[in-house]
Amino acid sequence: GDVEVAVSMLLSEASEGVSGSPTRKAVERSETVRIMFTGFVATRQHMQMIETIGAEIVESIEEAHTATHIIVTDGATKFRRTPKLMVCICKSPNIIKLEWLEQSSKEQRVLDTAPYLLVGDKEAEKHYSFSMKETIQNGIQVRE
Repeated sequence: GDVEVAVSMLLSEASEGVSGSPTRKAVERSETVRIMFTGFVATRQHMQMIETIGAEIVESIEEAHTATHIIVTDGATKFRRTPKLMVCICKSPNIIKLEWLEQSSKEQRVLDTAPYLLVGDKEAEKHYSFSMKETIQNGIQVRE
């Protein structure tokens, strides 16, 4: 379907790379944090938190490839494999829980995502037959 085509295009772009581009670390430091929600709807409070940490919201699937941080669950909503997620997972390793945004907002800065990565959701991983940890690691290797 459309998702598979988008994912394969993004993966081929990522593996080709861009000659003369800055290293990923340098890009991460200067790049604006762009947050996408998928699988649940962001509230006005979430939007205020994004503003607090100086980030931007990404809403459309057409812009999904520009997201740097993808929030996939608010704790109450089960993880879902959405078209937005399929695009984002090709471009960013930051597949995270809402708790990351809440804590970042409390501290008024962008926190490291490692403690908030959505890994170990056994139910979702079994349902979709995948490992989020492996998927994130594979994506990082492809993007290097």
